[in-house]
Amino acid sequence: MSAAGELAGRVALVSGSAQGIGRAVAERLAAAGADILGCDLGDQSETGTRIAESGGRFTPLAVDVTDRDALERAIAEPVRALGRLDIVVPCAGIATIGGPVSPAGDWQRVLRVNLDGAYALVAAAWPAMERRRDGRIVLISSMAAHRGSLVVAPEYSASKGALESLNRHFARHGGPLGIRCNCVAPGIIDTEMTRAFPPPRVADVPMGRIGTPDEVAMVVEFLAGDRSSYVTGASIPIAGGLFFC
Repeated sequence: MSAAGELAGRVALVSGSAQGIGRAVAERLAAAGADILGCDLGDQSETGTRIAESGGRFTPLAVDVTDRDALERAIAEPVRALGRLDIVVPCAGIATIGGPVSPAGDWQRVLRVNLDGAYALVAAAWPAMERRRDGRIVLISSMAAHRGSLVVAPEYSASKGALESLNRHFARHGGPLGIRCNCVAPGIIDTEMTRAFPPPRVADVPMGRIGTPDEVAMVVEFLAGDRSSYVTGASIPIAGGLFFC
């Protein structure tokens, strides 16, 4: 568990908050005291209920994160009402099963959600963080960015590799402004998305099991808080020892 109220008074913008890693991140940041703005086109009622039960505050925003203009409009009023925006975690993502190449439509669709959507969320939030000269960005990469994959299509690995590059770019520009940016790179995590894939090769994981969304969310919480105050530009594997090659 985190230190009680470590994120009290802060506002976090989380996409993909209806399920999986995004929901776990929203719930954990809320439990640490943050007000959550959750962006998802799916049903966020369960997320909102669970956050309310823990005493947190959750504002659902039904917005397509690939539409930057709509995203900026959607967050404008909540940010104005709350007076700040401190933490950005783009968790929205999709993946398809594939081999070494894939149809052009799949390539564009996956990159639009995974890469363009993450960039749009950060771009929408950046002015508010720059004004306060303080902010935390945590991008959700993947071990597929480092080692490729025999299961998901190439556009997924490419999108996550691009996020790793954006992480370094945002860290370089954000450092003088008090804005830190880091990546987490999950391995095999038990989510609604991965359950649609072939059964994972648990034998490939040195720890002998797959991970949980909350195990990813715990590291995101650390990077969003003050205990990671001198960490920026880092990419942290959350993969049970699944190595880079």
